Amino acid sequence: MTDPIDLPVRYPYMFRECWPLEIYRGWSPLVIDACQQIDHLLRGQERRFRWWTIREKYGGLCLGAYLVNPGEDACCDWPSGAADDVGNDPLDFEIERIARLSEAASYGLCVFCGSKRSKLQSIGGFRLTVCPKHLVEWMRLAIEFPEAHVDRVLSAALEPGFVLHE
Repeated sequence: MTDPIDLPVRYPYMFRECWPLEIYRGWSPLVIDACQQIDHLLRGQERRFRWWTIREKYGGLCLGAYLVNPGEDACCDWPSGAADDVGNDPLDFEIERIARLSEAASYGLCVFCGSKRSKLQSIGGFRLTVCPKHLVEWMRLAIEFPEAHVDRVLSAALEPGFVLHE
């Protein structure tokens, strides 16, 4: 699968009540890969897992997930610990590892195009991982729309079919 718009169809159990769901073009391969790896791990335990957020945070990818105890349903049951706590279940550790590796990898990929010639940049107090080409575009928008440039930049980087949260 290469189209992120198919993720909620392919893995509906992962995307129940996931908000915000912001999948950016440059980082969509990371999200797709994380979903595929987690789906493979869960074999028969899919109801225990769901994303609660996929978005940009501090200039990189943020993946937030729930994994509930065996026999519980992630759609209905709140996890016994905090959302980001890793429990004693080996599955918890592996899902956490997949999510954190994907997040770390995003700091080397342009949010717009996925270029590996990218680094974390800061303009007007807002941080984003961009390549040199998209840094110029971001700076242009910051000058042209000083009050709304962040939303304009992120909207331009979103995969078709996904919207920024309110």
